[in-house]
Amino acid sequence: YVKPVDLANAHGIDKVYTIRAMYVNTGGKFGDEPVIVTDDFILNAPHHLVDTVRNIINDGESTQLVNSGLAAFKLYEYTNAKGNQLGVTWCDVE
Repeated sequence: YVKPVDLANAHGIDKVYTIRAMYVNTGGKFGDEPVIVTDDFILNAPHHLVDTVRNIINDGESTQLVNSGLAAFKLYEYTNAKGNQLGVTWCDVE
């Protein structure tokens, strides 16, 4: 399992990662947690994506895109009350 900051430190924020699967970990220490699976790692995605990941899982077209290897994500930076943060944004496989 990796965190977004681990990916940013290793590859920068512009790298595109192909999504192979997604799920919501309902047994997380801080409640439900979204998880993104790639070929190389499992990402503990930011908590605010829980509903989005659930919606993707429950949408047949979105699930097909993931299963076909056509869905991807990359990181982006933002600032909130806790300082600089990293989020996940969806994109097409390049």
